[in-house]
Amino acid sequence: MATGGGCRPDVVEGPPDGSSRRAKILAIVGCALFDPPGGRMLPDRTIIIEDDRIRAVGTPDQPVAIPPEAHTIDARGKYVIPGLIDAHVHLVHVLNMAGVTGDEVLPLFLAAGVTSVRSTGAA
Repeated sequence: MATGGGCRPDVVEGPPDGSSRRAKILAIVGCALFDPPGGRMLPDRTIIIEDDRIRAVGTPDQPVAIPPEAHTIDARGKYVIPGLIDAHVHLVHVLNMAGVTGDEVLPLFLAAGVTSVRSTGAA
């Protein structure tokens, strides 16, 4: 999922796996959510994310409870889409020629919402 970034969710007790580790809870409130199978934007959704998993999506007709300890993002007027895939990237060859590493370049893909890349090899 790609969203505007820089958020650090609050830490709370009680991850779903029953471990003693503390879970991070994030609530994205009021966003338009892209529905890939339907090919449309679904307005006014609330998304609850716990650690790295979407736990619930609320609608105006079926709202979801926001845990009080959750870090909340007011996303009215914004949208949430699945992570993008760039399936034609020349990473190794271009990075070697430029003298940079993936650690320097790959965060730029993430900043643009690209969560996966497929390197096609040399130029």
